[in-house]
Amino acid sequence: MARLTLAFVICLIVLSNTVVYGYMGATKFSSDLYFECVKTTNSNVIISPFSVANAIALLSQAANENTNTYIELTRGFHIEDDKRVNKTVIANDFRLYYDLLQSDAGNVTLSIANRIYIQQGYKVNKTLRDVATHDFHSGIESVNFTNKEEAAGTINHFVEEETNGLIKELVKPDLFNYDSRVVLINAIYFKGNWLYKFDEKLTEKRTFYNYGWQEVQTDFMYFPNINLYSGYVRDLDALALEMKYVRSSFVMLMILPINRNGLHLLETEMRGYDFDKLYEEMNHLNVRVRIPKFKIQYETQLNDVLKNLGMNEMFTQDSKLSGLLEEGEPLRVSDTIHKAFIEVNEGGSESGAASGFLIDRIVGAEDPQFIADYPFIFFILHERTRTPVFSGRITNFE
Repeated sequence: MARLTLAFVICLIVLSNTVVYGYMGATKFSSDLYFECVKTTNSNVIISPFSVANAIALLSQAANENTNTYIELTRGFHIEDDKRVNKTVIANDFRLYYDLLQSDAGNVTLSIANRIYIQQGYKVNKTLRDVATHDFHSGIESVNFTNKEEAAGTINHFVEEETNGLIKELVKPDLFNYDSRVVLINAIYFKGNWLYKFDEKLTEKRTFYNYGWQEVQTDFMYFPNINLYSGYVRDLDALALEMKYVRSSFVMLMILPINRNGLHLLETEMRGYDFDKLYEEMNHLNVRVRIPKFKIQYETQLNDVLKNLGMNEMFTQDSKLSGLLEEGEPLRVSDTIHKAFIEVNEGGSESGAASGFLIDRIVGAEDPQFIADYPFIFFILHERTRTPVFSGRITNFE
């Protein structure tokens, strides 16, 4: 039976010192984030674009409107140039999108949790507190960042609980210092069963080509013949296959380049690609399917990734985040941490993710088949809007 386990964490640390997240903007941001993450590594990757976007959108509520900090944050979501969308619109948009994901979850478990951790003796700005609790369903908790071990333990316990134990030790004690003021956390947990489960008896060891050339043996799941939404996508020169979850509007979409060494070109072609266009090339077909079981973990700092997406000022002394604390201290983001885990096997799928920002004081074949025995891309999509909640790739097995 197919099982997928996925976990992701992003942590934003702020130091003292949208443009609406619409469906097309969500897809473009997801694409850009994925591209920036994979371009510095050849290995497996798993990220949750929604988790990262959620943390950034919450942070944007603390940025001064009409400042470069706010404009950079909102343009990161691909808002139309020169169109100013106020904070209320952004917050409402995320709340509606969150509610839509929850209502369409069906029989899958989807849990999304936000938490603001604030240094003892400080208060979250009242306006931000109201928006955080109402639109982002965020809790607010006071901690003492100077007690590094205890603060890290508190945050890590929250993340581990919200991701059903999939993400552990998101933050390290040495991230905190005398100037640490706020940590924004987003955690996501996802669990579902395949609509059509794989027969465990058909799972067998077969060759996977790591990076397109290195032969290794790993477990492959197998359907000799099954009717699934699939097809050859001509302008990507790739095969696409959709795996549904039981009674849910979430699906897993896998995209396999025709060329065994074609992953890099596929990723380049898919940057900003419209999933609606991809689905136009797919149909319900009887197809032979063989995909590997996999379990991967990915962890990275997102500072450079977000800077490359145009979000620079929030990391600098010029950062304008005065709407975060009642005390009005100048604040900047010091660290962004991203951690994810996924496991796919015969029965279903389970996934979790978390995001955090640390904030401190400024100082095709004739016989249809989908044989994924070399590197490929995968997504967990919200089917109605075709926006990725999780994105990743498989390039190698040990």
